[in-house]
This record gives sequence, structure tokens and C-alpha cells, in this order.
Amino acid sequence: MTLSDGALLVGVSRSAVSNWQNRHRNFPQLALLTGSRHKRTKWVVAAELVEFARGQLAKKARPASRSKSPARPAAEIAAEQIAHSEEALRVLTERERRLVAALARTRAAKRQAVQKGTRARARLDAEVDAIARLGIPAARQETTIETKEQA
Repeated sequence: MTLSDGALLVGVSRSAVSNWQNRHRNFPQLALLTGSRHKRTKWVVAAELVEFARGQLAKKARPASRSKSPARPAAEIAAEQIAHSEEALRVLTERERRLVAALARTRAAKRQAVQKGTRARARLDAEVDAIARLGIPAARQETTIETKEQA
């Protein structure tokens, strides 16, 4: 019989039989494979499949050897979730505070760098003007070209 027919015979889904085949070494050997490579039909001996299925279904019928731990109250779970959320919020708030402080320091450093650059540009322009007043016109042109390229 096919695995699909076997599943109907023993009262389980086709995926249960497929799982048995993949997970258990003692699953009955396939008697025949038919069909194309992409759509194969698997055949097994019916008596062997029924015997294997009885063993598998008997395992499920047995009571669990160990007792399950009692379920936790919903209030306890909710309290833990709230505590976790509050801790995450505290951590994120602290990170935000540190980032705001770092951003303020960065902005202050940027302002100082802009001021230093402005003062340096003013000194350079004063030197270039002084050289131009001394009568060296080429120096004024070269410096102007260089400063335009740097900008």
C-alpha cells in the first residue's frame, strides 16, 4: 500500500507517516518507488506499517513519566514582563542621556573648529593683503586660486 493509504488505515495524517519514516530507523523498508523524481509514490508492506503504527500510537497513549510543572499565574508573568519593560526603558533612557551629552560636546567642538577656521582664514587673508600691498601681485593670485580650490 502507499504511505498515504497507510495513513488513512491507521488513522493518522500523511505527514505523521512521513515524519515516522524520516525519524525512525525501524520504520518499514519501502517495497517500491514509482513515479517521476519530483513526484514519487512510496509503497510499503501493509502489515509492517500497521505494526509500526501500533507501536508509535501506543507510545502516545502511555502517561507521561514525569509530571509537568504547574502553570505560572498570568499575574506573575505580567509582572515579569512589566519589570523587563521597565528595565529596558531605564537602559534606553540612560543611553539617550549619554548620547545627548555626546552630541552637545560634538556641537561645541564643531563651533570651536569653525571659529578657529574663521580666525585662520582672516589671518591668511591679512597676510595675502600685506604681500599684495608690498607689490608682489603674483603671490595674491596664487593664494587666491589655492584658497578657492580648498573651499
